[in-house]
Amino acid sequence: MSFLGGTCRILEFLADCAEHIFVLGIIYQRMMTGFQQFLVWLGSPQHLAQDIKVQQVCSTINEFALEYRTCRERVLQQTQKKANHRERNKTGGKMIVEGGNSYKEVTSVCSTNGRRTRVLSPDGDVQAFLLASAVRD
Repeated sequence: MSFLGGTCRILEFLADCAEHIFVLGIIYQRMMTGFQQFLVWLGSPQHLAQDIKVQQVCSTINEFALEYRTCRERVLQQTQKKANHRERNKTGGKMIVEGGNSYKEVTSVCSTNGRRTRVLSPDGDVQAFLLASAVRD
């Protein structure tokens, strides 16, 4: 009698497996139909969309994503370099140092042509700088 009970369990198990396989087949068909519709939406002809494998499309998308990321990083680096170059041009090529010595723009008169010129001088020594430049002129 135990043999018949074991056979009954095996038959139930096999029937359950067959049902799962059938459901998986339906799911696979629906997924492939959706994939083919996606390929048609991307612009692939319908007769060719049936022959294209999912792995081919996934590898193409993966390669595109990698190429896009590297190009985007390159463009961002170029943009940053241009911004740094513009900032350097604004400061006349001189490095701006945070903290440390701060410089103040001082206007002095050139004795030879009478024109006013602007020079950078340290804040603490403005008077000494003006005196020294007056003595040199």
